[in-house]
Amino acid sequence: MTKSPRTFALALYTAACIGCSHEDSSRQPSGQAPGAAPRGQEDTAIAQPVTDSLPGSWCVPRTVASLAGIATYSPVESVQAVLGVPLRRDSGRGEDDGGVYRTTILRFAHVAVHIDDRGYGVERVEALDTTVALPGNIRLGMLLSEAQDRLAAPQVDRALEERSNHEVWIASVCGEGDAPHLYPSETESIYFYINEAKRLSGIALTNYGP
Repeated sequence: MTKSPRTFALALYTAACIGCSHEDSSRQPSGQAPGAAPRGQEDTAIAQPVTDSLPGSWCVPRTVASLAGIATYSPVESVQAVLGVPLRRDSGRGEDDGGVYRTTILRFAHVAVHIDDRGYGVERVEALDTTVALPGNIRLGMLLSEAQDRLAAPQVDRALEERSNHEVWIASVCGEGDAPHLYPSETESIYFYINEAKRLSGIALTNYGP
């Protein structure tokens, strides 16, 4: 059953993480996701996809959805090949329409990678400090408005939401349609968590099912 792009299922992780809320719709098992993860870029110029002008039709280019060379569509086997041996391995769990499922959380020096143990691959990549950035040099500590400007987010798509007691801006990643006309993915998003000063306190790439 396909849900609307703003329907979320509750994620319940036993290990600590910043706001683990689930995005919607079904995912493909690991290995069927499109493309390989792009390496991080420091260029602040971000090429924008062509989208409809309706609210909710804007999306972030897939080339932006990468932290430390890892994206939510990266093959699981590429994670340690790119990042090396994790400093710690934790167990977690999530819940969606299929019920409760187990996850593995790999914690590296600068990022944490959450893997769905059912075979759906990487479902979350979190920035842990300011040494890692999204392409466009978007990193923790930056004003949210500056990050939104660098992503050329329309004003109508800049609304904040409340997720697990965190104020967050959720930007959908482009995934559906044929270039140059692309549409928001129903599963992939970037969560930008903000503090009282409206600065980024967390960045997480997510790929959640219903």
